[in-house]
Amino acid sequence: MITQLFINDIIWTSFLFFWLCELVEITKLSSEGQVIIPKSLREAHHWEVGQELIAIDMGDGILLKPKKPFPETKLDDVAGSLKYQGKPESC
Repeated sequence: MITQLFINDIIWTSFLFFWLCELVEITKLSSEGQVIIPKSLREAHHWEVGQELIAIDMGDGILLKPKKPFPETKLDDVAGSLKYQGKPESC
């Protein structure tokens, strides 16, 4: 006899399966070691052509994260941050 708990487990498992299927995309590794990131994922993460990615070895897979460029700085932001050791020089 099937219990209500068993039916609830089946419903919950089915829900998780279909939910995960919407998040999962299948791709292949080319002979040159290239992987195509599906368009839906590129759009969801706003990755454009030329986006640099950091590949992190997670043991059982690889995590790709966008490489963030250094923020633009002005001379006033960094002037004086390096201390000169020695006699001052002039031009």
